[in-house]
Amino acid sequence: KHDPCAVGFVVHIKGEKWLARNIAVDTTNGDAAGVNVTLRGGDANDDNSVDVFDLDLLIQAFNTMNGDANWNNGVADFNCDESVDILDLDLLIRNFDVKGDP
Repeated sequence: KHDPCAVGFVVHIKGEKWLARNIAVDTTNGDAAGVNVTLRGGDANDDNSVDVFDLDLLIQAFNTMNGDANWNNGVADFNCDESVDILDLDLLIRNFDVKGDP
């Protein structure tokens, strides 16, 4: 049965360095509190896909920390630990050739 008071939305969430996700949110009972979504990392160039262009940015900043000459403003620091290292490469590899939700 159709409920004319039900209000549903699709929320698009895209963070810099992460792939976008679309999530359905129902506000029938008020606020949409408690929305939980996991964003996949690896999108260094913020084009909503993980590919060789992101790998290139990671390679350029590999083994750097915030403040180093080749630190590229943290765009390849996918786990946000202030360094670009094997852990960030692991995240990129896990999500390689994946695109975020449109």
